[in-house]
Amino acid sequence: ARYDIIFCDVMMPAMPGIELHAHVAARAPELAQRFVFMSGGVFGDRASEYIASVRAVVLGKPFSIDEVRERAARALTDPPWA
Repeated sequence: ARYDIIFCDVMMPAMPGIELHAHVAARAPELAQRFVFMSGGVFGDRASEYIASVRAVVLGKPFSIDEVRERAARALTDPPWA
């Protein structure tokens, strides 16, 4: 299945968000460019470096619906890789 956008938490129990992103990037690079990473805390060094290297859109928790809409629009119309 293909998705327009993926909202992904950076910290997840089974697989960190950056690992999920790397997995998707290897199989569907165009989809990997449409990730919005969410986080309620401070990124560790590895996550910070990875997110900066892929120039991902980030959404800090807590967030409003307006912030979700803005980040989604940014990921879809003004992609960080452009």
